[in-house]
Amino acid sequence: EGILANEGQLIVGSDDGVVYNLWLGEIQAKSGEGDDKSKENRYLLVATEFDESVFPAVEPPMETTADGKPKTDEEKKKDKEEFDRKTKERQDKIDAGKKREQEMSNRFAEWYYVISDESFRKFKKKRADLVKPKEEKK
Repeated sequence: EGILANEGQLIVGSDDGVVYNLWLGEIQAKSGEGDDKSKENRYLLVATEFDESVFPAVEPPMETTADGKPKTDEEKKKDKEEFDRKTKERQDKIDAGKKREQEMSNRFAEWYYVISDESFRKFKKKRADLVKPKEEKK
């Protein structure tokens, strides 16, 4: 089940938790005359989703100090305030990321795009573009 792309799929994650799925497709048509490959256009479909794991959960504070001694009430209060602050920051980032993902989903959901062959080649990397031989240590 799902979408299959005959020219490949590219999944890109962003710092705000939005994940972009790009499906690269068939040649649409030649926009010029002759066999000039640079005139080929391709279909592109874009979908988004949100990845909450970009924002790891905040660890609750320890009841003891690093050396195993019980914390004072002042230390516990300070730890709780810090925990609450970090938890709120995380939730704010999640809420903002979900909002951004919804905006992008609304933008891309009802459309497919036609991209130039030049743009397609930027997406469609060959193994040699991504991997280089291991260098020997001197």
